[in-house]
Amino acid sequence: MLADENFMVQRQLLLDQNNNEIFSEAEWFLRLAEYRMGCSLESLADANGKLIYANPELQDLKFTPPEDRPTQTPLVLARQNVNSKALAHEVTRRLIATQLRQFQRLVEALEAMALEPSFWSGIG
Repeated sequence: MLADENFMVQRQLLLDQNNNEIFSEAEWFLRLAEYRMGCSLESLADANGKLIYANPELQDLKFTPPEDRPTQTPLVLARQNVNSKALAHEVTRRLIATQLRQFQRLVEALEAMALEPSFWSGIG
């Protein structure tokens, strides 16, 4: 995710919480994962490479905040798109979420190792 997208996710979670749309810690983490998927998922393709779903970039979404919620972000629409189009089936949602978590753990491990002086010496 881009830094601006991460900031937007945190902002939207706060807005959702303040609007009483999140009722538990579990829901907060689920919504976090869904917003992150809305930003991170580029596309879905079948085994032959045929495109099944192309997720639009946030800046390409036709989004106008509701008048009563002018600070709303396009993440609400991105989440709806991903949930209803790309991840409408629970099994697909679990598989994609698992892949996203595995990728995130790999990135976090690389970030941690990047601070070790010996990490980069083997590359080059």
